[in-house]
Amino acid sequence: MATLAAAEMSFAAQDRAATLKTALLHVDQQLAELEKSKAEMADLKLRAETAAEVELLVRMLTEVGAEFVGLAERLAEHTGRAVPIVFEASGLNNVVTVCKSQVSDAIEMVCKSFRAHADAVIAGLAPATLPQPDNPALAAVPAPAAPPAEPHITYRPAIKAHPAYKDAISKPGRLKCCPPGSEPYLTLR
Repeated sequence: MATLAAAEMSFAAQDRAATLKTALLHVDQQLAELEKSKAEMADLKLRAETAAEVELLVRMLTEVGAEFVGLAERLAEHTGRAVPIVFEASGLNNVVTVCKSQVSDAIEMVCKSFRAHADAVIAGLAPATLPQPDNPALAAVPAPAAPPAEPHITYRPAIKAHPAYKDAISKPGRLKCCPPGSEPYLTLR
């Protein structure tokens, strides 16, 4: 009898162990599913934050671009008026005119590309985070160049017009820069 009772107890213990093993396996599966769900939700949250950051970049780019185009239009107006007076203003006028005409289209293209990237991030086709520059120092705006120690052009206003300026070209291919015996009023170095 004692062996029968010991055998029954052994079977009962094995039965409990099997039942507990099944329950633990079921709990482990549920835990794995919850962890997977948590990781998916964190990924979705990160992707939504990245898409929102991209949209913020698009809005800022659009806003600053509109300001830039407005300033370029104003500057083009003034440089256009300056070109007939000062030939050197034509280069600046050309740059500003190109900026005025092409920057808004370029910004629109970049914004569309940004939004396409945000859609790809949401769809899971692009990385969940925005790429960062390899070297942040290269992405920084460079410091403006230091002004030259000595100016390239020295301007001294003309006191009065000299009769020699009436005919600026003395011989074909030769330009008179100043009347004989006087200093030039514009010196290039």
